[in-house]
Amino acid sequence: MTPELDRFRSEYASAFIRYLAATGESELESAYELGRSAVTGELSLLDLSGIHHAVLAQCLTSASSPQEIERVSAAGADFFREALATFDMTQRGFLEAQETAQLEQRHASQLRGLADAALAVNSTLSVDEMLDLVSRRAREVIGAVRAIAQLGDAPEDNPPQRGPDRLVARLIDRDGRPFGSIEVTGKREGDFTEDDESILVQLAQMTSVAIENVRLYEHERGIAATLQRNLLPSGLPDVPGVGAAARYLAGGAGVEVGGDWYELIPLASDKVGVAIGDVVGRGVRAAAIMGQLRVALRAYALEFESPAVVARRLAGFFQTIDPNQMATCVYAVLEPESGLLSYTNAGHPPPLLLGSDNRATYLEGDPGLPLGVIADTVYTEASVTLAPGSTLLLYTDGLVEERGQPIDVGLERLRSVVADSSHEPDLLCDRVLDELVDGAAGDDVALLAVHSLPLVSEPLLLTLPADPATLLRLRRTLKGWLRHAGASAEESHDIVLAACEAAANAIEHAYGPGEAAFELDVRVTSGDVTVGIRDRGRWRPPRDPRRGRGLPVMRELMDAVEVDSTAEGTNVLMRRTLGDRQGR
Repeated sequence: MTPELDRFRSEYASAFIRYLAATGESELESAYELGRSAVTGELSLLDLSGIHHAVLAQCLTSASSPQEIERVSAAGADFFREALATFDMTQRGFLEAQETAQLEQRHASQLRGLADAALAVNSTLSVDEMLDLVSRRAREVIGAVRAIAQLGDAPEDNPPQRGPDRLVARLIDRDGRPFGSIEVTGKREGDFTEDDESILVQLAQMTSVAIENVRLYEHERGIAATLQRNLLPSGLPDVPGVGAAARYLAGGAGVEVGGDWYELIPLASDKVGVAIGDVVGRGVRAAAIMGQLRVALRAYALEFESPAVVARRLAGFFQTIDPNQMATCVYAVLEPESGLLSYTNAGHPPPLLLGSDNRATYLEGDPGLPLGVIADTVYTEASVTLAPGSTLLLYTDGLVEERGQPIDVGLERLRSVVADSSHEPDLLCDRVLDELVDGAAGDDVALLAVHSLPLVSEPLLLTLPADPATLLRLRRTLKGWLRHAGASAEESHDIVLAACEAAANAIEHAYGPGEAAFELDVRVTSGDVTVGIRDRGRWRPPRDPRRGRGLPVMRELMDAVEVDSTAEGTNVLMRRTLGDRQGR
């Protein structure tokens, strides 16, 4: 017998002997206490019965008469019955309390799991990710074998709220309409309970609100993206002698559009204006100011040749918009034919030049104050000559600034990425964003890459609309190509004029206004420039008998001209040997 049993037997014997001696109701209360003591001492019914019979047997052996034996036996039955009743009642209460405590502990664990799920779900900005997360958390919190959260109709038209093996809660929108469900099946232990149902319903309510918020967020982001696209250029113009590409990556959340912007502006004398800027702050106000700055810059760029003058005028205009606002800007003018780049900086990160030798260097210059700091600001102007094949990269500070780090760290990181990168503007922009922007940007990022075309090594192949307005683009593009091919100014003039005559014939005779297109193919081989212009229409006789002098003009300007006209179209092939007419 264990010490615990031995102690309880001693207590039981003493209480029973007192009961025999007193034979009163008050002493019977000791039997109640012994029943409770047996439960708290974790004694079994068998232990209690064994101790009772041992004590009773000992008392019976000391009885002196049959009457005494009968009295002791009757008293023993009463005493044991009371102790047993209390034991049973206490044990059942103890077990129920223990089970209740376990249930409460499990429910508390479910509530903690629900709280954790709420935090995770409301931190997720993707509906698909949210549904996956809710399915996993529902399975864990409720203890289900399988759980699935989905949009659309519930698994059944009228699914039961709770069953022994299945539990469904609907996702409800703000107007009370169901738009999805969370279904759990197969309880790992026992059946689904009311607590499980309560937890699942709360999870569904929480998920419904979170999904509605995500949908609203996505809607707002769509509005913001549309607003931003409308404020930025829809595309970049074709500029002879240069290639260009731009990127814009929105940061922030909701409708917090930024003030980052860029511009590429064809100017007089075949020059091109290049600009990038950033209005400080976020929101519709910053975006509105950005839109006004773009318009103002274009106007000043078309009026004034000097970047410094344009910046000064822009600073004065900015003061009239909002004297409490501030913006940064870089404006440059590139002359593709000579490669001369003139630029000024109004408090913006310096442009980065990727040279034809694949070295990347910043154009530091002498940066002036941001726009809006003082009313009358004077800006200095610097210049550099871009070798053919160089690429100029302009960007906003969201690309190089990172919280907790000096901006010099970001600038060096950008320089190392750009060095030895592709000069092709689209490829360069893509690589910069891939390397420096990890997922969604914390701040807006704008990029503008301008590439000075290299010396001619490839044919010039263009497909142009059969519209007289396209002749200006043809003249500019062919003029720049011929310069790199080594043609003199006189040779370039003659070849461009001949090509435009052939193109004008294709536009006028082969097509009606605005119809179809023609192809331009220009090549240089061993000093010979060949120009091919092909259309796919049928040439018509000249409408005016005083016209039709294009072919003689082409023959005068070029060394050889061939015209091949068939039912499928007309092909004009012209040749001019560079340097062959010098001294004539």
